[in-house]
Amino acid sequence: MEKQEYIRPPQSDPERLNWPPGTPFIYVTSLADYMDNVRHSAWISADQQADMLQVQIEELMAASPDLKAAQPGVPGWFIEDNRGFYDLGLYLGTDLDEISRIGRGIAFKGEAFAAFVVAHGAGPDVMDEFTDCYQATFINAEVCIDAFLESMGWQQAFNAFITDQGIEGLVHFDRRAIWRAYTEAWEVLETREGVIHVFSR
Repeated sequence: MEKQEYIRPPQSDPERLNWPPGTPFIYVTSLADYMDNVRHSAWISADQQADMLQVQIEELMAASPDLKAAQPGVPGWFIEDNRGFYDLGLYLGTDLDEISRIGRGIAFKGEAFAAFVVAHGAGPDVMDEFTDCYQATFINAEVCIDAFLESMGWQQAFNAFITDQGIEGLVHFDRRAIWRAYTEAWEVLETREGVIHVFSR
């Protein structure tokens, strides 16, 4: 008869933990138990150092109902699900150092960090590289252009000019040309929702 045990410690569920919003989680599952149709898994915050992730995974594995040793070269567990990793969620493996870097970076700066990792990878220095390059986030390209025009003083000068000349509504910025020039000067990463993350090149 097929086993139907479901061991999912409720205290580990992200909805039950008092973690800050935006904390990324991995759902780690014991492979041997999974193969025996036994659910032995736990949600673990990825916003911590790799050695702490390893300790919590080892605690999960030590409580395995089957207590089967993993085959040589096989970790004995896998990430069955995750939350809060944005587009990176599909590509998580079992490298805890990398998962830790990504998790801590996302907890620090959210989707902007995830977009940076998609574009540049999650090497050992990714946090420093992100911090050095990150400039700003905007809800869409139009808001980004508006902020750029304001920061350069162009919008204020333009408004004063058209008011002085009495030509309101007759002259406009070529926003497409401005956007082309902007994206040539800065690295612009856009999400599927249209959010814009800006980095120095």
